[in-house]
Amino acid sequence: MNVSTILANARQFLKAYYVLDANKQHIRNEINKINPYSISPQIFERMRSGELKVTDIPEVFAIAFACELYLKAMLLHYANIDERKQHHHFKLMHLLPPAVFDDLLQHLCVAMPNMSEELILNCVYDNGKAFVQWRYFHETGQATHRTNFAVIMSETIARMMAEALGPQVAPELSDDTL
Repeated sequence: MNVSTILANARQFLKAYYVLDANKQHIRNEINKINPYSISPQIFERMRSGELKVTDIPEVFAIAFACELYLKAMLLHYANIDERKQHHHFKLMHLLPPAVFDDLLQHLCVAMPNMSEELILNCVYDNGKAFVQWRYFHETGQATHRTNFAVIMSETIARMMAEALGPQVAPELSDDTL
């Protein structure tokens, strides 16, 4: 596993999120055609009513995984840590070297000026469970996620990695492609 491969995969999941987000209405129209007996009646009703958006699950899954992969790329690049089993964003972030952790936190504070460091870390913690929660949503029907926060976090890490690696190494991460 190498940083470039992880970053390329993270970028693909970030792009998948963008595509899903841009096509919500079309997908919502398609969900209305689904046989309600093919999925849980409670989940189906939540989708029909608009409480649970039809694209929520794949969107959250895509952006949560993108964020996870961006954090794993940082770990491999800055700390030579190849962390394959951990999915929790908060735990991954805390494996970063202290100076990199602080730099990431400062970049997130700049990207989200209305949020305190404490609130940002709380969001990282809450979102850290998204990969597992949304992966098994069909079993529990319960999950939370701050999608906009995860998008900003993913984009912030992508920019930081582009700065660290240089555009010749990671051209797909430059500002003009986000």
